[in-house]
Amino acid sequence: MGAVDAIIARIAATQNGRVTRKQLLAAGVTSDAIKHRLKTGRLHIVHRGTYAVGHLATDLRARARQALLAFDGLVFISHWWAAAFWGLMPWPDGPVHVTVAKPTARARKHGDIVVRRTKLLDPRDFTERLGLPITTPERTILDLAERLSDWELQALIADAMVRKLVTVHSLMAIVNRAGRRHGVAKLRRALTESPGLTRSEYERLLVRICRAAKLPQPIMNAKLHGYEVDAYFPDHGVVVEVNPFSTHGHKRAHDNDTRKLTDLAARGYIVLGFTDKQLREQPLYVVAKIQEALAQSSSSTAGAFARRTSASMPLAGSGREK
Repeated sequence: MGAVDAIIARIAATQNGRVTRKQLLAAGVTSDAIKHRLKTGRLHIVHRGTYAVGHLATDLRARARQALLAFDGLVFISHWWAAAFWGLMPWPDGPVHVTVAKPTARARKHGDIVVRRTKLLDPRDFTERLGLPITTPERTILDLAERLSDWELQALIADAMVRKLVTVHSLMAIVNRAGRRHGVAKLRRALTESPGLTRSEYERLLVRICRAAKLPQPIMNAKLHGYEVDAYFPDHGVVVEVNPFSTHGHKRAHDNDTRKLTDLAARGYIVLGFTDKQLREQPLYVVAKIQEALAQSSSSTAGAFARRTSASMPLAGSGREK
C-alpha cells in the first residue's frame, strides 16, 4: 500500500496535487487500488478521470491544473484566466478558461471549465507560467480583444506595456500572423489608428499606469490656485496635464491653458504634459518622466515649496480651468 501511495504522490507533486486515472494506470496502479482510495478519501474526484490527492484543494493553481488535466493533447490556460495569471486582470469568479487544439472554433462549457478550440497553434503564442501551460500575454490580449470595449482593450494594452509583458512590435507580430480570426481587426485598429480618449478615459488610464508602475497615486482634477489640473502629486508638487492646448483652434482656451501652466510653474510646481497617445502607446515613457519629476522634487526645493503653498489660494486674474 505504501508503494502505491508513493507512486501517486510522486505524480501529484508536479501537478498541484492532481492526477488522472490514465496516469495512475500507466504507472501500475490498479483499478481496484484507485477505487479503494476513492472510498477511503485518499483520492477525490474533481472531473471525470481526474482526482485530487489527499484533499479537495480549491486554490487557483490547483483549479487551473485540474482543468488542464481534463483534456488530452495540447491544452492551455487562456482568456480571462490567462490575463489573471499575467497580473493583467483580477481573478475571475467563474469557470477556468482553457484553449485546446481541435479543428473547430466553437466554445463550450465542460463542468467548471470553459473550453475554446483553436486551429491557431503557433508555438510563439504559448509558454509556461508557474508551471502551467498558458497563452502568452500577446495571445491573451488577442483572445480578449473582441470581448473588450475599445477603452478596456486600450487600457489592457497599456497595462501590459507598463509591466513589460508586451511591446507594440510584439503585438503587431501576432496580429500579422493571426490571419482573419476574431479580434485581429480590433487589435490592429487599437495599435494603429490611435483614436483620442475622452477626459475620463485618459484620467483612468493615467491612474492605472501609476498603479501598475507602483508610483504614488495622484489626486485627479485637483484645484490649485483657482485652476483645475488633471492630476496632482501633493507630496511632490508635481502636476500632470494630458493634451494641454488641445483646444481645436480656440485661442482663448489655448491662452488659458498656457497661463495656467506658466503660473503653476512660477509658483514652484513641476508641470508635465502628455498626449493621450503617449499614455496609450508609450506608458513606459510616461512612467519614466513622472519618476524623474518625483525624484527631482525630492532632491530640490520645488516639492517643499509646493507643499507649503495652499492649494486653495486664489491667483489674482487667473484664467478659469479648462
